[in-house]
Amino acid sequence: MGCGCQESGGGCQCDCHHHEPSASDWAADPHSEMLLDLADEAWSELMKEKMKVEYERLKGKQMDKAAAAAVQMAMAYWEAKMQKHVKMAEQQEKLRQAMGK
Repeated sequence: MGCGCQESGGGCQCDCHHHEPSASDWAADPHSEMLLDLADEAWSELMKEKMKVEYERLKGKQMDKAAAAAVQMAMAYWEAKMQKHVKMAEQQEKLRQAMGK
């Protein structure tokens, strides 16, 4: 039983004889799907690496300065936070002592 197009010898281009692989065709094979996912991930990772190189070339020195400033700011923040924690603990101890405990 044919499609009715009357083509023979591989010349038929109708959907029942010829089609490009679709995403659902790939998904039917779990190994193919896994490999396609890995290939997509590899492409993304490589693109990120290339972007990093370009950012370094164009903005590396400026980003070095910004990174250093951000680290200094973070260190100051955590130092102040720890000092506040120590002072609070000292005050809590004074309160416990005043309450006779």
